[in-house]
Amino acid sequence: MSGIDEDKLHQILVVMQNKMIEDNRALTSTRAQLQAKDRERRLADMTLRELAPLPDAVRSYESVGKMFMLSDMPTLKKKLTDRSTEVTDSMRVLEKKQIYLQKQMEETNANLREITHRSSTASSS
Repeated sequence: MSGIDEDKLHQILVVMQNKMIEDNRALTSTRAQLQAKDRERRLADMTLRELAPLPDAVRSYESVGKMFMLSDMPTLKKKLTDRSTEVTDSMRVLEKKQIYLQKQMEETNANLREITHRSSTASSS
């Protein structure tokens, strides 16, 4: 590190700190999306559990905006099952993204520590 002057070292540190801030922001956003998707999945599953014991002949209504439309029970159950599956799949993608971002942050943090350690040992020599 002794070959790198102070300005270049400062630029490298600023870039790494900005990357860390950006990754942290993305990680926070991903966690919020995961929580929202989990809530959506639990709501669909709970609704499906409530509808499961009802016979198919029961009149049911589906919420569409601010109104409710008559919908047959098998269609409603299928929509809820499909929605739960879709949300679960998107949660898997978000979980992979979360793991990737966590690894990126750990690597950036380790690199920052290594650079600051090397620069401090080089300046004390």
